[in-house]
Amino acid sequence: MTSNSTLKNGDAVTVVLKDEYRNVYPGEQIHIKILDDSGWADNYDVVTDNQGEASVVLSTFENGNYTIHTNY
Repeated sequence: MTSNSTLKNGDAVTVVLKDEYRNVYPGEQIHIKILDDSGWADNYDVVTDNQGEASVVLSTFENGNYTIHTNY
């Protein structure tokens, strides 16, 4: 994760996909799950760009604490 730990609507959750040698993986699908405190999940499937980055712009979230899981 390259995003700040505190985000608000309009900010983006950004991840970078790299291997242990810091090589990036462009064109790869990543699943992002954003969970609220009650366990409700918003799911997103994104594809990394040429720099290995993928992001989701937050737009419908209420103030609170969320947990983000990513799967590759």
